[in-house]
Amino acid sequence: MALLAAFISLANAIPMSYNNTIFPRVDPEIPAHERRGIAFNNPDFVHHFAVQPSAGGACMSVADAVAGWNEHIQPLKSLKKQMYLGSPAVSNAAATDSTGLGWLAKFIEACSGCDVDFINIHWYDRADNAAYFKQHIEDARKVAQGRPIWVTEFRAEGTDEQVKRFFDEVLPWMDGSSDVARYAYFMARPGPGMLINDAQDGLSDLGAYYSFHDP
Repeated sequence: MALLAAFISLANAIPMSYNNTIFPRVDPEIPAHERRGIAFNNPDFVHHFAVQPSAGGACMSVADAVAGWNEHIQPLKSLKKQMYLGSPAVSNAAATDSTGLGWLAKFIEACSGCDVDFINIHWYDRADNAAYFKQHIEDARKVAQGRPIWVTEFRAEGTDEQVKRFFDEVLPWMDGSSDVARYAYFMARPGPGMLINDAQDGLSDLGAYYSFHDP
């Protein structure tokens, strides 16, 4: 546990305003040294939340997200010097006006005066679907309009060997993409397909393969 705690203490954690219920705490909870922030976790999960309440999305309309951004996120540009602000993080659900990249495109259009410095996306699917992963980022580029892309959650379902092959294809591809600024595999905890070992004292085999990837 001590090794894991030390690892976590060295990790670069970027604060996120999860949804509109924590707006009053956004500024006080950002460390004084931090210059980056992300707004809203999966606001396009309204349908998923109705079907599965534990789905974990912020479940916000575009209008509510724009209002929340203007009132609580945009002011961070002046409250925190040179704050670098990321868009709401959307899922890879089908791109419609209320889901996925379609939701994000509508947000950027409606929030025309907002300083959205980079876009923030999530992706979940099968390990044998690397082509879909790449296509999703290609589609995100159209929405980003030249902004950097952060893939702050992605996870490939399959055996460890299948996931390793997925890593072999997509990690070098992202590393070679100048607009993919950051990415993070989901997630750093123990369990099947996770990055931390069951003893919680280091990386799992898959976690080590991901962290020190060199195909």
